[in-house]
Amino acid sequence: MGNSNYTKPIIPPVESDPKSKSYYCPHCKKLIMKGDVKRLSMTCPNCLELVEADEEKLSNSENKQK
Repeated sequence: MGNSNYTKPIIPPVESDPKSKSYYCPHCKKLIMKGDVKRLSMTCPNCLELVEADEEKLSNSENKQK
């Protein structure tokens, strides 16, 4: 089967917003998401550790990366 029936997506992919903040895991220090959040509770996809933090704690870990 060839790709002769290929069509462009109806909804184009979302481009990243340059104003979005980058959030890093406090355990492995790798990027876990981009966006703007007040509170985060998720499992890091890199190290599988639970990340529970508020905006202040996440911002501090981001500043350490720079």
